[in-house]
Amino acid sequence: MEAITSQIDFIFNQYPAIKHIVAVYFIIRMINKPLFAFIGKYVQLSEGVKDDEIFNKIVNSKAYKLISFALDISLSIKIPKGGK
Repeated sequence: MEAITSQIDFIFNQYPAIKHIVAVYFIIRMINKPLFAFIGKYVQLSEGVKDDEIFNKIVNSKAYKLISFALDISLSIKIPKGGK
């Protein structure tokens, strides 16, 4: 584990812009689901129908699903199920 952390530290020191890219990635990853849940609830409670259609079109698009899947799956910690 120490070898991996030293390699990551070396990369961050060699290319400092990567720190910012990783930070932005994690911020987007943390905000994506709660933000869209909030927007979805707001759109649902509003009186207009057009905003519902626009929101559903965005959420059901292949691009949104791909981005959400990529954000969810990348760098997620997967805990294996314990077996006997």
